[in-house]
Amino acid sequence: MAFAGRKVGELSPAEEEFLGEAAAPLAALVPDPVRREEPLVGEALGWWLRSIPTLGFRLAPELEAAGEQALERAFQRGRLAVASRGEKLQVEGDEARYYIVLLVGSCRLRCRAPAPKTGAPPKAGAAR
Repeated sequence: MAFAGRKVGELSPAEEEFLGEAAAPLAALVPDPVRREEPLVGEALGWWLRSIPTLGFRLAPELEAAGEQALERAFQRGRLAVASRGEKLQVEGDEARYYIVLLVGSCRLRCRAPAPKTGAPPKAGAAR
């Protein structure tokens, strides 16, 4: 999601402030998922959910419908990563096995038409 007047990867002052405050709550997500303390993960999720409106966003309806327990499981099992501008979040051709939760910033979604089941390459000009 890009914002008018800003380039993808450019942070607003509110997002910069968010990152400064993020260190303590998100520290719970640094250890490997099996070593995370559930109460701390719950605190990190609660902090993130409270922070969303301050950045001018809202939780997607499908995530609201999933409930806080589903989000807590995602935070418990997920991997914390920091991406740089222009970095791919998922390598082309990899199976989508994980959710990606953007804590701050924005990204571009680029999708190619799936390859036909015959294994032939997609036709030129296929919908992207």
